[in-house]
Parts: sequence; C-alpha cells; structure tokens
Amino acid sequence: MVKSSEELKRLDQVVEDVIQVYGYDSKISEARVFLVWEDIVGQFIAENTQPSSLAEGKFRVWVKNSVLLAELHLLSRNLIGKINSKIGKSVVRELRFQLKQFSCSRQENQPQKVAKTNCQVGAIGLDQEISQKINSIIQDVEDTELKRVLRRVFEKMGERNLHIVN
Repeated sequence: MVKSSEELKRLDQVVEDVIQVYGYDSKISEARVFLVWEDIVGQFIAENTQPSSLAEGKFRVWVKNSVLLAELHLLSRNLIGKINSKIGKSVVRELRFQLKQFSCSRQENQPQKVAKTNCQVGAIGLDQEISQKINSIIQDVEDTELKRVLRRVFEKMGERNLHIVN
C-alpha cells in the first residue's frame, strides 16, 4: 500500500524528532556555541581566545591578554545576543572571561581557513606599517562597534610592544 503524502515525513523532520526524543537537542545547541565563536568574534579574537566550557548557560572563555579581556567584558552583552541569535536558541546567558596564557601558534589540527600566526615581543611604534596590519586584520569584521574596539585593542597592544607577525 502506498502512503499518502500527508503521512510521509521529511527526513530532516524525522532526525529532529529523534534528537528531541532522546534529549540531544540541548547538547547539540551547546556544541554549536563553540563552532560559531570564531564567526561571531572574528579571526583575531578567536586566535587570542580559547572557549573553555559551557555549563548552565555560563560560557567560559580563556583570553591571552588583559586588554582584550577588558574589551570583551565590555562587549559581553552584545556577544551573548549574537551567539544566541546565530544558534537560534537562548543557550548562553553569561560570558565569563579568564586570563590564561596558551600557545600563540595555531595547532596543526586547526581548520585550514585559520591563518597561522606567531607572537613575538619587540620594540615597535604605531607607524604606517602597524596601522596597515591593523586594517587588514579587522577588514572582515562587519560590526562597526566591534571594529572600533578591536582597533583600540591593537593600538594598546602596540603601545605595550606586542607585535603580531604573519
């Protein structure tokens, strides 16, 4: 006997029903937070932060330097909104940033689209070359407020003699 089209379900609906029945929907949403982090904050911030954990709506992120930590803290409400909007659910209620040193070099198991960088300390000034590097790093950031904040972070990093080398 052939079933009518009203009795047939689309495969994506069947998979979604199974996910909900077994209670995996919240775990999948939580995992997506880690996947969208770089899309939300941009490549530079993603390279200088490391998402740590998500429990009870509290998303913990390690940050390499205190200047970036302070700026991210100021943007946390905006970031929470963007993360939840991208996921389509209110998964993150609170962002907690913690200063922690971790390797500046990207690991070999990182996605190919992420540029490899090295960090070095040296005496630099905010000259034309540094300004051009800042512009090239933030050019893909669409949010004007985030772009402005990133520029300030990079300028402060330059003042503290931290130089990002591609």
